[in-house]
Amino acid sequence: MTENCGKVQIDRSRYQAEPVFGEPIPDKMMLEDIKRYRKDGLQEVIKERKSYNYLFYLSELRKNIIEWYPFFRQAEVLAVGADTGMLTDALAQKAAHVTCVETSETRAEMNAAWNAEKDNVRIILGNYPEVEDKLGSYDYITLIGEWKYARSYYENSEDAYRTFLLELLKHLKTGGELLLATENKMGMKYWAGCQDDYYGGYYRGIEDYPGEDNVRTFSKKELEEELRGIEGISWKFYYPYPDYKFPMAIYSDEYLPKTDELTMNIRNFDRDRYVMFDEEKAFGTVIKEGLFSEFSNSFMVSIKKEQ
Repeated sequence: MTENCGKVQIDRSRYQAEPVFGEPIPDKMMLEDIKRYRKDGLQEVIKERKSYNYLFYLSELRKNIIEWYPFFRQAEVLAVGADTGMLTDALAQKAAHVTCVETSETRAEMNAAWNAEKDNVRIILGNYPEVEDKLGSYDYITLIGEWKYARSYYENSEDAYRTFLLELLKHLKTGGELLLATENKMGMKYWAGCQDDYYGGYYRGIEDYPGEDNVRTFSKKELEEELRGIEGISWKFYYPYPDYKFPMAIYSDEYLPKTDELTMNIRNFDRDRYVMFDEEKAFGTVIKEGLFSEFSNSFMVSIKKEQ
């Protein structure tokens, strides 16, 4: 079944039920606020609601993770885990066409309402493996915050994370790029007292998720090991700061922060946290020691399909 929300097409033919994994499902009030306020005044609504979910799903800051990236104008883009519309908005302004895959009906409806005036957006509702046969070939694929849920998509795979990447690469044109953003389990903020993004609790990733098998994040070393197991690709790391959810700066190995530059560290809004030490000073030390890439709170990786 296919329907339109303004100019945006939503394909519901493979949708079964709201997912039991992933970010919290937004409530219908957010959808009504998008329809009522659209882009005029919605940022003020975020302040009034005083809710992390409103900030996470509706803040314009979310766009910063991809708005800077040099997409070419005629590009075909696939956004997997497209979320509620902010990232789709940024992509649709930079590319010729954006196909979104979203597991949650509520998030898909919010995405469509936010982008209702765009004629270059299509949304496919359902889990990625169940809708894959509807997909074509793309110049770019974005996987923003979604890779950690690979085991929910590929429960029977011994290596679900690599399987997810391999399945995505099938839909990437030669020379195309897969843009993956994810948390670094060894990120400075987790040492300093932030709770785990998915499970809550302290030091879960640093302790390698004892007793947890469903959702994982990776250190830089582990992520590179996953990538080395795939033939025909090259990759480049970027380091969103403070993290990929609300980035205010994007660093790379060619452009690293200065020792006194990272001052926006108390930026977690989802849970209570401790302040175990001065993160600015600690970042200064790891930068001086050449270890910033190991302790960056998040990664964004451009994975290029060479053949």
